[in-house]
Amino acid sequence: MSYAQGRVLDADSHLMERPDFLRDYAEAAFRQRLAPLNGGSQDKNPPEEWLATVSHPGHPAKQVADMIALGDGLIAGPKGYKALGAFNSAERRQALDLLGFERQLVFATFSPLQGLQGEDVELKYAAARAHNRAMADFCNDDDRLLGVGLLPLDNPRRAVDDAQHLIGLGLR
Repeated sequence: MSYAQGRVLDADSHLMERPDFLRDYAEAAFRQRLAPLNGGSQDKNPPEEWLATVSHPGHPAKQVADMIALGDGLIAGPKGYKALGAFNSAERRQALDLLGFERQLVFATFSPLQGLQGEDVELKYAAARAHNRAMADFCNDDDRLLGVGLLPLDNPRRAVDDAQHLIGLGLR
């Protein structure tokens, strides 16, 4: 039996971004101006463990198998970057299968903080566009994943255009 019974929408799931999450999806003119994302407190203690985890596109097969073996107990299993599907969309689909959520809102964890701070409005919009492309890419293979977009509001006209673009990407 899965953790979620009936029609359940998970409204608080997070993608744990890898360091180049924004850079990989940014326009060339902004790529080097965007700092690599950090993993918050998770990349500090010990940093080599965090870097070893995020340097791969997903978790090692044995670790994935161990998490799948938890069944619906996965809900209480590893968190943050160590969680099944933390930064790999194929793993995220496996986690949804185990937990039984009908749909899941997927928020980014670090890119909104690092991408939208500062006074450089052009960089804010570039970071948001990169974020939105990255979120759409993560969520596009499974209709259950509802990616949440970013929308700076510094320039109302631009915000309307960018809102239409993120909706076109399938984001919420």
